[in-house]
Amino acid sequence: MALWSAAYSELRPDVPGCSEPSMDQALRQAATEFFRRTRAWRVWLTPIEILAAERSYTIPRPAGALVVRLEQATVDGQPTGIHLFNAFDADPALAPDLVSAGVASPDRVTVTTLTQLAVGADLQLQASLTCSRAATGIPDDLMEQHIDALVAGARGRLMKKAGKAYTNLELAAAALAEFEAAIGAQAYSTHTGDTGQVPRRSLRMC
Repeated sequence: MALWSAAYSELRPDVPGCSEPSMDQALRQAATEFFRRTRAWRVWLTPIEILAAERSYTIPRPAGALVVRLEQATVDGQPTGIHLFNAFDADPALAPDLVSAGVASPDRVTVTTLTQLAVGADLQLQASLTCSRAATGIPDDLMEQHIDALVAGARGRLMKKAGKAYTNLELAAAALAEFEAAIGAQAYSTHTGDTGQVPRRSLRMC
């Protein structure tokens, strides 16, 4: 995990005298927007073991992360559908015969299986994530790939603040334009680079 401090050396020269908490906040806000809009932070989450007579489960998201969207789902390694919860004519938990097999999330915090799955089966979700307010950093590989964009977004936010030694509305606008361009490029790359690959099921040792 790369802490926000990993970007200080890139950001600090442009905002002399800025406090570390302020830099952390700006970097977190930039990361939250970047990953929400690009869906570039994608992971296969920890498998959920299906229990008897249980249809709703908490999505096992990493600490400091929020789910932007469920991208794919598998049951014991086999693809299953992801449906829009608000598209149903009836509550799928109460009227499962009215819906197709698959899963849906009403709030991106919990996930509901639309039919009763076999007890002991593994439901695994691929999700695009973004940062929560409690995030202290992002995975190392994401920081390495997107540090320039995140620093640009943070720089623009900080330079817009009034009454600071580093306040500069012209440079802030340029930094935010750079940030927007990076979001657009990455969103396009994310969209065209989807592989749709299904992960192999983890081996279980007896």
